[in-house]
Amino acid sequence: MILNPQRFKMNLINFLGLFLVVLISSCQNSTEPIQENPVESKPKWTLESLEERTQEHLDSNLWNRDLLNSDIDLFEKYGEAFESLPLSSTAFPVADYDYSVVGQPFSFRVDTAILNGISIGDYPNPNSDDIRFAATLLVLSNLEEPNDNYYVVSRNYPYLTAQGTFETVNSQLD
Repeated sequence: MILNPQRFKMNLINFLGLFLVVLISSCQNSTEPIQENPVESKPKWTLESLEERTQEHLDSNLWNRDLLNSDIDLFEKYGEAFESLPLSSTAFPVADYDYSVVGQPFSFRVDTAILNGISIGDYPNPNSDDIRFAATLLVLSNLEEPNDNYYVVSRNYPYLTAQGTFETVNSQLD
């Protein structure tokens, strides 16, 4: 195969430009306008509030049993899918919380290169349609059919947890 240096350089510039656009667009937090509120100037989570949240999770009287039962059903029904993930996952009890997370896989082509990725984030509140993206992972896979094997979970609230695998032509990335 004869490589044309001019074409390669143009393809590389186009690819890097597209990559920067995707990277920059995924770093935007929200479409909601920023509103200054002096009452909310303190951070939402402090070491003390995180310790308090931990104690809530340890108190079995505060556990959301409906949520636990639905998670148990989910793991029984789709257990095989969870077994294919890099980290072991199982149902566990948690105190009530109001937090929703999202994972959005995507795929696109730049000339002959095929890139697959996922953007993960959360919603400002569970009833919102706006997504605050926290991270985007982009993989040069060169596979026509992307592997959408991922799991984004909010059970570790206030932390967003995500895991998954990406297939490439030559390997698998966890």
